[in-house]
Parts: sequence; C-alpha cells; structure tokens
Amino acid sequence: MKLLSRIWKFLEAIFSAPKLEKEPKPLDETKPDLDNPSIIEINSTSQTVKKESVETILSHSLLKRAITHYNSVRVNDFVVKPSLPVLYFGDLKNYLASETKVISVALNPSNAEFMDRKNDTPSYFRFPDYEETAESLETSLSNYFKEEPYREWFGQESGSNSGFLAVLEGMGFSYYEVEDKETALHTDLCSPIATNPTWGSLSSYQQDLLLKEGFHIWKKLIGEIKPNIIVMSTSKEYLKQLNPTFIKRLEYKESNASEGRAVRKYTVEYYEVEIDGFKTNLVWGSSQYKPFMPFSNKREIGKKIISFYNTGKSIDIEEETVESIFPTEIERPIETSSSNKIQMNHFEIKKTRIGRNETIEFTNKAGVTWRYNHDDVYNTFQDRFEAMSCFKKYKSYTNTNTVPVYIRICQSVEYSANGGESWKKGQLFKN
Repeated sequence: MKLLSRIWKFLEAIFSAPKLEKEPKPLDETKPDLDNPSIIEINSTSQTVKKESVETILSHSLLKRAITHYNSVRVNDFVVKPSLPVLYFGDLKNYLASETKVISVALNPSNAEFMDRKNDTPSYFRFPDYEETAESLETSLSNYFKEEPYREWFGQESGSNSGFLAVLEGMGFSYYEVEDKETALHTDLCSPIATNPTWGSLSSYQQDLLLKEGFHIWKKLIGEIKPNIIVMSTSKEYLKQLNPTFIKRLEYKESNASEGRAVRKYTVEYYEVEIDGFKTNLVWGSSQYKPFMPFSNKREIGKKIISFYNTGKSIDIEEETVESIFPTEIERPIETSSSNKIQMNHFEIKKTRIGRNETIEFTNKAGVTWRYNHDDVYNTFQDRFEAMSCFKKYKSYTNTNTVPVYIRICQSVEYSANGGESWKKGQLFKN
C-alpha cells in the first residue's frame, strides 16, 4: 500500500504542476521584415545590406503601360524580340534640370538598337540594367548614351554633321554629356516598339496595331516631361496629326537639277502645338534617309531655332510667302541634261566629287547597270565614310562590282538588268 501511495503522489505532482510559458524565439535579424515590403534585407557574408524600393522620375503608370503594351504585341513576327519599349533615350534627370527642355522626335525604334552587327540575334547588350520592371526600364533608357548607343544614327560624342545631333549642337544641346551643352532626349511619335522592318516598311495593318496605343503613350510622356521645343524631321503627314499652328519658316532650299529628277523644295518651319492640353513649340524639318538630311548647314539651322525661341526674331530669313505650308516637297518638271552624268566601271565615293551633284553610272561583269547620285550617297552615309581607313588615307571608297547593300536604300540608287531600258530602286535588288 505504501508503494501504491507513493506512485499516486508522484503522478499527482506531475499533472498538478503549473505549465511553463514558452520563451519567445530570438528575433532573426537576417530575415526580411515582411510587414515592411519597401525594405528588403540581404545577408551578404557578415554584412547586412538594405535595398530600398527605387523611386522613378516618370510615373509608374506610364512606365508599366509601356511594358504592358510591349508584352501585348510581342507575339507578332515584326516586333523585335527580345527588346523593350523605348519611351525615350537620354539622361532624364539632366534633361529635367535644363532651363530649356528640348527633345527630338522620330517614328519608332530601329531593330539595330538590339543588335551589335547586322545579322546578330537581338539582345539587351545596350541595356544591361533592364529587368522587365518599371524602375529598370527608366534606368536603362536614361543610361542609353552612357552605354553603347547606336552612333551610326545618333552620331558621335565629339560631334556629328548628320541627323538630329548636328541641329541640337547648334542649339546648344546634345544627347551626350558634353561640356557647355544642355541634355536633350530622343523620343518616338508613333510607337515605342522596335520593329523589323522599320516603320516605313510595315504594312498599314501592322502600323495601326502599334499606332493607337503608341501615340497615346507618346502624348502621355510629353505631358510628364513637358519639353519647351520639339524637334521633328519626318514625313509631313505625321506633323499633321498634331494639328500644329504655323508660326514661321526658318529655312528654305531647292534641290539641284539633274537628269530625270524633279526639283524638290525643302524647308524648316516653326510651329506651336497643343498636346493633350500642354502647349509648346515644335520645329519641323524636311528629311530623307536621316533627319534634316537635305541641309548641309544643320548647326546654323540649330542656331536659328534657339534664337527664334529666345527672342522671337529669326536671322536672315524671309517672311512666309507660300500659299500652303504643308506641300513643301513640291515637284516640277525640269529640262534633262547629261552634263552631270558620269560613266565609270565601278562604284566610287570620292572627296573631290563632293558637291558636284554628279550622277554616276556603271555596268558590272554580270551585266547589271547601276546609277546613283554621288552627293546623295555621301550625305546619307557621311559619318560611315569618314570613319573608313581607306577614306581617311586615299580620300575615296570604291567597289569594283556592285553598290554595297547598305547603300542601296538611298533614294537615288537604281539598277537596270536590261541595259538601261527600265530602272528599279536599288533596295529591291536581290544579291
């Protein structure tokens, strides 16, 4: 009985004892604070690094809208993949710090933005920071001219004689970080989506698929970055979409007469526009393969633009006398002449021929006859020719058998397979 009594007391003691509260677990400071998602803590060896959410200059809604638009159309074969929506190119922070804010405008990004060489597979090599987020998109676009910009189109940091950059430099602006120059941005009016082919070669259906949303995105961008001057050099049909108010003609020239080609009139014109309630200034200039290509005095044009903006007084320009401002590329018949026609046995671009307005014609060993305007080809690819070692050394570039493929896009380049009886555009030649 004594044994049973002891066992009972032992069990009673166990079950009647007060329950101890569990001690709280020590706080693991290496784990993220899930109640504060704006801060993420990363344990790197013995050091704890805090990474705060990144603020953007543009609204998240605009950046995300552009990304959503790209994702919705990327299934189409003509959309470059991988790529990203190009709202703009240039240092956004420096641009906004400028007293006068200037942007340039083209139609849509080129597939070349995502390829180092012509036949490369598209990649993000110019956009190493892109992670398909709103923050990384803004960072990537703002760093574009600090990474590997497409200099063949945008020009060199040290200066360019072609495209928008020469005009911008005359105004006191640059895409690049250059001493004594303010920062300009580049944008695309029709779509932020890079395509292959580029805009002019897309079908009407393909353009419409991108244009409706793309144009709205561009207008929203304008409302956020509020440029004082928009510099534009496209077909005039795109200018009409902005319903501009004509103010002044700043520059005028006619093309030289040559055999079989009509005289064309080229202008630079100053407008006022209102884009979704935002009023600003717009300068439109005639273009060819590149912006403002018909004009050799691009820096002087830039000076006229900024002078007119600052003072309202243009320099050495006549009052507008044309009855309609829109049909600026007017053609009229001219008398044909063979005085500027040169027969050769090869393709040639030569320093001593610049400015002569010569039409060169040659027939290769395959019996194909080529002809082109020397100045048209040189002006289009001036930066490329000037960078060639042979051009630097011998002041010329030649090809003994054909017109190089990249040059065939020029308006004046044509070929004939029947001895000159009929001619076709050079870019149609398959070889």
